[in-house]
Amino acid sequence: MSRSCYIAISLLLSAYHFEVKASFLFPRLTRSFADSAALALPGAKADTNKIILLLKLSTFYIYKPGEAKADMDSASTHLVSALSLSNRLGYKKGQIMTLLTWSILFSETGDRPRGVRITKKAIGLSAAGGETLLSAIAWFYLGETYPQSNEGLIEKAKCFWQAKALFKKAGDKESEIDMLGRIADIHYKQGNYAKALSEFENVLALFRSINGPLHLTYNMLTEVSNCLGNYQESIKYGHAAIETAQQANDTIFIGFFYSKLASAYYDLGQWEPGILYLQKALNVFSSQHETMMVLSTGNGICRGMVNMGHAGKAIAFYNDLVEKNPPNNIFAKLTVAKTYGHCYMGIKNYGLAEKSYNTIISLLKSVKNEDIDFVDIYKDIGNYYLTIREYDKARHYLSEALHINHRNGTVRLVSQLHAMLFKVDSAQGNYLSAIRHQQQFKSLSDSIFNEAKSSKIATLQIQYDSKEKEQNIALLNRQNVIQQASIRQKELERNVTIGGAFMLLLFSGLIYNQYRTKKRNNEQLTLQQIDIRQKNSALLNLVEEKEWLLKEVHHRVKNNLQTVMGLLEMQLAHPTQSLITVIRNSQRRVFAMSLIHQKLYQSDDVRIVKMNLYLKELVEYLQDSFVVDKAIRFELDLDPVDLKVARAIPLALILNEAITNALKYAFTDRNEGRIVVAMKKKPDGQVHLSISDDGVGLPKDLNWLNINSLGMKLMTGLSDDINARFTIESNQGTTISLVLPPEQPEAR
Repeated sequence: MSRSCYIAISLLLSAYHFEVKASFLFPRLTRSFADSAALALPGAKADTNKIILLLKLSTFYIYKPGEAKADMDSASTHLVSALSLSNRLGYKKGQIMTLLTWSILFSETGDRPRGVRITKKAIGLSAAGGETLLSAIAWFYLGETYPQSNEGLIEKAKCFWQAKALFKKAGDKESEIDMLGRIADIHYKQGNYAKALSEFENVLALFRSINGPLHLTYNMLTEVSNCLGNYQESIKYGHAAIETAQQANDTIFIGFFYSKLASAYYDLGQWEPGILYLQKALNVFSSQHETMMVLSTGNGICRGMVNMGHAGKAIAFYNDLVEKNPPNNIFAKLTVAKTYGHCYMGIKNYGLAEKSYNTIISLLKSVKNEDIDFVDIYKDIGNYYLTIREYDKARHYLSEALHINHRNGTVRLVSQLHAMLFKVDSAQGNYLSAIRHQQQFKSLSDSIFNEAKSSKIATLQIQYDSKEKEQNIALLNRQNVIQQASIRQKELERNVTIGGAFMLLLFSGLIYNQYRTKKRNNEQLTLQQIDIRQKNSALLNLVEEKEWLLKEVHHRVKNNLQTVMGLLEMQLAHPTQSLITVIRNSQRRVFAMSLIHQKLYQSDDVRIVKMNLYLKELVEYLQDSFVVDKAIRFELDLDPVDLKVARAIPLALILNEAITNALKYAFTDRNEGRIVVAMKKKPDGQVHLSISDDGVGLPKDLNWLNINSLGMKLMTGLSDDINARFTIESNQGTTISLVLPPEQPEAR
């Protein structure tokens, strides 16, 4: 999922366990309690109890949903009264608690400088008065006033270490553990994910040892595991956070838990479950009247819909959401603009997308670095410029996103940035840089793919273990039934001996009933044994199938390496070409082969290539890989055709050579042209492939059979390898035709 959906989460959850809260001092009040307290306040005696009542009411107004000025003013009025009464009574604790609650008010309104000053004053008063617990809370609040910048995080850590030591001195074990969690959260924000993971696991163990709250720690483990690419662990922790929060009846942050769980599913490309949990989060935030989080969560839902091909529906959904929740600050406006920009890109309306991204660029000028997540925004803007082929601007934003992505960056996000930069470098001819970005993208995307597969396997294993336990329980129940029946039978035999003829008749009836029961049980056992044997046989077949597939993989790797060696040997036989040309040609040929294997491992049948889908993507790659100033139009007419790998790879290399030659030589005399790629499957099983252009064609006196170039040798040689009929015609352009005979069944 997009990380910008969680910018409000990181702000609202900026205190790892405590939230930015006064619950160290007072719990949250219900509306009814606040109303009763407000009625009792005018007649309350001017003592310490009235001070506590004033502070509780202030806390209630601070944490009312939204940031209404009237609520902040009410909180400030009660705090002025509380401080005045505390000074009059000489009540030091009241003075300190009032200052700390005021610190929360300034944090809520974004007035950091005043928050720092007033919290430091509370630290001085609590230290002078020997108030260890209040001093610990004050140090924690001071840490909360610093921003999320690098310097701010360093200052936060100093404050939290001070708070931890004071909580330990005060004997508050739970708060001491909380501070360790806060310090782990800082390491996470600094990008030290491995260390943060270890520290959060330690915090979880410590909370368990005192029966403390677990859900917020699980929530952070969800986030850290997601950033490390451990998506299976992330999903496990996400579910645990939700379950433990519900068990503890502490669901104030459950919307954020749903969102982070959705993020793990998104990073696996599982859009439907991700949208499901985001919808649950949206319901929670809507009920809490959290406008910023409603819009951010809606952004995540829209991204999932766009990735599923429903960009139009996403726009309609978000229009309705924005109408009901109009943006009320600059962060909300950024979220709305970013969402529409992504949706307009999904429907390819680049004009409207440009307006959205220009709005974002304008808004960013008034935002401080520590206040917003620039990485995801820069990625979106860079992708827009890449799409409209403004490569210099695309490189600027994408490189900046990659540079600052040292904190809170998921594996999938880094992978996406490398993929986009590969396209930029390829388009601008920076091939060495392009290769490096492609290697990074491939490595990261493969790790995501493997993790996803592991997740499915683990899920299947859990299901299997559950079924096995159920079968064992059922078997024990059957044994118990048989044992009980045996006991009853012995009792009946004794009664028959004593009871006489009448009892003998009754016993005979019972024996017959037992016979029927046993027969029925035996029949059931026989059916179960047959079912078990069938399942065992199926498992053996799966093992055999896996071994065969592994051998097939090794065989294909050997064949592909031999093909690459053959291509390089043929290239050496034509040393007249420049090194750059040789590398580009080899790159396209190897890509044509690698694309086949990409399609294979993404499909259910790893032996068959869907050629119509493959050829479409290969042609798009070849079209993008040539940076030319001519308007060359490609037309595809492809029937659904499935080919085995042995015939698909040579066919791909022939198509690569034909299109490459057309792009290089067919349109030397003009600035536009057309290339048509057609593949038709005949009723008799033959496959006809043709590549034609309307270019200059071959010289009239030239016989193509006498052409001795590397490309011609490669195409004719590969055609012979797959027993295909290869011809070239030149009439108002050039047409290369290939006729493949019907594919013969392959014996295993």
